[in-house]
Amino acid sequence: MDHSLFNAKYNFTFSGINFSVDIDDSFSAIYRAKKYPPVDKKTLHSHPLHELFFIFDDGIKITFENDSQEFKNGILVIPPSAKHFTQRTSDYRLLFSYSIKEKTQDKLAAFFSKKITQNSIYFIPIIKNEMKVYLEELFYFFKNQKNAVAREVIPAILKIIFFHLFIYSGEPLEKNNEYSEESRYITISQIIAQSTTPGSNVSLQSIAETLNLSPKQASRMIYKYCGASLPAVITEEKLGYAAYLLTTTALPIAEIAYECNFSNENYFYLQFKKRFGCTPLRYRKQNQNT
Repeated sequence: MDHSLFNAKYNFTFSGINFSVDIDDSFSAIYRAKKYPPVDKKTLHSHPLHELFFIFDDGIKITFENDSQEFKNGILVIPPSAKHFTQRTSDYRLLFSYSIKEKTQDKLAAFFSKKITQNSIYFIPIIKNEMKVYLEELFYFFKNQKNAVAREVIPAILKIIFFHLFIYSGEPLEKNNEYSEESRYITISQIIAQSTTPGSNVSLQSIAETLNLSPKQASRMIYKYCGASLPAVITEEKLGYAAYLLTTTALPIAEIAYECNFSNENYFYLQFKKRFGCTPLRYRKQNQNT
């Protein structure tokens, strides 16, 4: 697992709101591979950011200054001003801040202005588990990601999570094209990430079929989100994974070329030197202790 992905802020703009999401090591109990242990003594505290809990199965008990409340099957937003401590066994948690662009009339921005305030605790009951699917997808990238693509995919998934936070609140919403495009971006990123698997053959046609688009439409979407053509993006993906393996393993260069799905070692050398300005061996010596 790439621990650098944790304890990092992910910034993005969505529907007139500038979000900054802080994902720490307690994002999920799954990360700890065990339930959260019970704590007898806890201190009331507050956070500089909003604390966002996603509660599905085990529930959570929040103790505030004047009372305690239990929550289950819902989304709980605790503002920075609320002193509290939590007793939980498992859940997903995010910390976030936001600022709304001036003069925006977007309903999502209005919802955050009205409901997610500095002073009130807000709970949204949920029945269906679509949100859990997105959170599990987000955690997948933290658990299994081996290269830089996660840093691009994570904000896209976070956009969808915050979009669904709005949907579950019961607020009316018009069709949102940005949401559907971000969903496609996640799919594109997943497919491209598979290009580092030995023997895989990611093509524009396969991506187009998965997205139910024409190859031309798929190509435009890839360029829009990734800033380059599919072959260039795939090559960058493979080289990013190769750089990771060079600095974190002692695998021979030939094996790294194979693991990153390059057709042969010579081609790998050429592409790597073109991208990083040095041979794989020199890159390893320069960066292995960094």
